[in-house]
Amino acid sequence: MKEFVQKLSKNSLILLLIALLPLLFININDSHDWGDDFALYIHQAKNICEGESPQDTKLVFNDDNPMMISNVSGGFSLLIAPVYYFFGLNYRAFNLYISLLMILLGITLFYFFKGYMKRPLALLFVLLILYHRYTLDLKQDVLSDLPFMFLFFLLIIIYTKFSNRSVWINLLIAIFAGFVISIRSMALVFPFAVGAEFVLAFISFLRKKTEKTAMLKRFQITAILFIGSIGFYFFINWLFFPEPSEGSYMGYLKEFNLWHVFANNVLYYAGWFRWFFDFFRIHIIVQRFFLVVMTGLFLFGIFLKMRKHFDFSDIIFFGFLALILIYPAKPGFRYILPLMPFVFVYIFFSLGLLDHLIARGKHILAFILPFVMLLMYYPGVVYFIENHQEMLKGPEMPEALEVFDYISENVSDTSIIVFRKPRLLSLYTEKYGMANRVNQMDAEVTDSIYDAQGVDFLLRNTKSLIDSPLLVYLAKYPEKFDTVFVNERFVLYERADSSKSEQQ
Repeated sequence: MKEFVQKLSKNSLILLLIALLPLLFININDSHDWGDDFALYIHQAKNICEGESPQDTKLVFNDDNPMMISNVSGGFSLLIAPVYYFFGLNYRAFNLYISLLMILLGITLFYFFKGYMKRPLALLFVLLILYHRYTLDLKQDVLSDLPFMFLFFLLIIIYTKFSNRSVWINLLIAIFAGFVISIRSMALVFPFAVGAEFVLAFISFLRKKTEKTAMLKRFQITAILFIGSIGFYFFINWLFFPEPSEGSYMGYLKEFNLWHVFANNVLYYAGWFRWFFDFFRIHIIVQRFFLVVMTGLFLFGIFLKMRKHFDFSDIIFFGFLALILIYPAKPGFRYILPLMPFVFVYIFFSLGLLDHLIARGKHILAFILPFVMLLMYYPGVVYFIENHQEMLKGPEMPEALEVFDYISENVSDTSIIVFRKPRLLSLYTEKYGMANRVNQMDAEVTDSIYDAQGVDFLLRNTKSLIDSPLLVYLAKYPEKFDTVFVNERFVLYERADSSKSEQQ
């Protein structure tokens, strides 16, 4: 076993590249689902390419629905702007681009894991993350999750290896960190983790375990990285993506009670962690076995690592975990995916101890258990290979394109259209869109909002994207809107007394 591991170690990087190449072919699609965030990112990228304000995404802010804001930090939009510039709204091009960044993520994670374990095990853990059925499903979406994860872990590696070199290197790291924060605000954990590391060093200095010269250098590094990264983040937003005049994430956060959010999120993310071990078409007993074993190894590994090898990655892990537990959005597994590499590091520490106690350090458990888990992925990977060409239920469906074409050609540029996915509507039609709050069931309140905003059209999807507030409203006020367009999936209603609409 030892000789096999040694031989595998020498060729592990080559094997990793070979193992990651199929990602360029698995789950590559020409369509997209009914998500809305992707449309906002692409619309911002489109505006950048066309020399327009990235802020002008034609979303009409609804005070009753504060989560639906008109723009976000633009790092990801800047990252995908070259794809839009050369290929336009081409989902296959975006999918291939995300897949390429996913391969770079795999290489980055390999070097992250290699700092703690031997190369064969690092390779296995990379495959356990990237070939999980959720990750394979996520790669078809034009979302920031996988590119952010790649750059975030690259940032951690660069910081841990090069931050002690010179002031100029730290300035470059700070600029890079600011850009990563602009892709996903969760990366704010990085400068605060740098600050926390300084606090720990200062405590060591007070206990006379750290020299004054080293302490001064640590202070310099912390100041440059903390101020520089946050400063560059605000510079990017000031330059490209100023705060929207109406609606912001801070306004959205004010709608929630922090303690209620925290209590709910603990259970919510615990459920999604459990789901990570629900392998596709594998017997439930096998799934529960891996869940119990891996959860136990993870929790015990936290104790072992922090006792023996507490480092910057631990600060990042707990800081990132704290952030997602107090953030009210519930995006599923997306937010805990960046935590999985840390989870596997903790699992490795437990496996290492078990190997030492049971197998006398021959790496039997540390290698075999993750390898068997990887085998459990096989049915899920086969499923994506066999079904990746199916048309996704979304804006590329013929009925959707038909209604979007009708709106583009027959609706005034000043008209406001209510639709469940307003940012997607605006991307495809260049018209103003607004969304109802999903649990707003008071038709009178909805009517007053429509009057205040000057809503001209209502767009309803009859097969999916059920808009309950819209249905409640139409049931109470059927006389206020007339049907002007119908196909198998969509109905477009025009305000009966609208004077703003212009047939072109």
